[in-house]
Amino acid sequence: MVHAESALPEVLSADRPLITVEVAVSVAPRHVQRVRLQVNQGSSVRDALLACGLMSEVPGLTPEALSAGRWALGVWGRKERLGHVLRDQDRIELLRPLTVDPKEARRLRYQDHLKKWPKGSQRLQKGKGSKKAPVKGA
Repeated sequence: MVHAESALPEVLSADRPLITVEVAVSVAPRHVQRVRLQVNQGSSVRDALLACGLMSEVPGLTPEALSAGRWALGVWGRKERLGHVLRDQDRIELLRPLTVDPKEARRLRYQDHLKKWPKGSQRLQKGKGSKKAPVKGA
């Protein structure tokens, strides 16, 4: 947990109340880094990302990469822009770029699956409970 006051004091202001937000970054498959911090009410997603300190820890995560669309950005699963104004208890989610096309990955997994099983082993075997194919013309 990082308190924004220690990271970027200029983000906090005494005249506005503080809100708590969480920043979650998917840095690798099945590995998520989360930071909970407090920012001023009316702060944008950009302010929270700069205050959380994850930009320096995660390779490839820069303001330029976010602006260019190389990282997907959302608040509670809905795509948002860097200028989106945050509300209390919002969760900012950063998703890393895909390295493999999902359709291609599925095709490769299927091909690998076929190599493990002998040809025709998925068919029903003769015996108890097996169904016969319908006869043509009947």
